Amino acid sequence: MKQVWPLPPKAQEELRQAAAVPIDKDPDARVKAIDRTTDKLRVLFPEHFRDEEDTNGNPPGSSE
Repeated sequence: MKQVWPLPPKAQEELRQAAAVPIDKDPDARVKAIDRTTDKLRVLFPEHFRDEEDTNGNPPGSSE
């Protein structure tokens, strides 16, 4: 398996900010902010994200 280093500091800070979104007006606000940030970071840093895998760690479409 290819080793990938932690997200860059800028990406880590963006996720921290998304996780700090208050939920007093919208209970789903924090989840939405984290999802938006994660989607953005997947585009900017694709090497830090894996494609979805099954429970055995096999890639999508694999018959193993």
